[in-house]
Amino acid sequence: MANSTIRDTIRKEGLVGLWKGNYVNCLRIFPQMAINFAVYQFSINNICIYLPDKYCYMNPFIGGAFAGIVSMATIYPLENIRSRLSLQTKRSHYSGIYDVFKKTPTRELYNGLNMSLLGFAPYTALNYMFYSSFKQIANEQLGLSGQIPNLFCGGLAGMTAVTFTYPTDLI
Repeated sequence: MANSTIRDTIRKEGLVGLWKGNYVNCLRIFPQMAINFAVYQFSINNICIYLPDKYCYMNPFIGGAFAGIVSMATIYPLENIRSRLSLQTKRSHYSGIYDVFKKTPTRELYNGLNMSLLGFAPYTALNYMFYSSFKQIANEQLGLSGQIPNLFCGGLAGMTAVTFTYPTDLI
């Protein structure tokens, strides 16, 4: 499926084929983002205790990297299962999540974790860092606050972070 087009997928598996693995994706994203935000909040509240004051400006970057590492490492088996279910054709290898768990040794469920960390840790570090910076600029220099500027800062932070880390998505 990696080299197929949307049209080929629909022809071979129907419209439903475009959502293969999405159930696992939905199960994965909730704990991943919850862990990510919780670890980030914990980190930014505690990092400066251990850092010299002159490095506290790096708090969002360090906290974001740590949050990315912890959250990705925690949920990685679900990421691997999602990939396995998404890339198979018409349930040719696995019938569902439980079947992947049964047929795959635990150690194999962590295959690829290093490469995922190589991309996700810098992405989350940069995302939180840029969000913090953009929000500070919006509040202090432009006099903007509230949900709409925060929404814009979050979107801009994500776009900026992914611009820097996109090559890791190709590996």
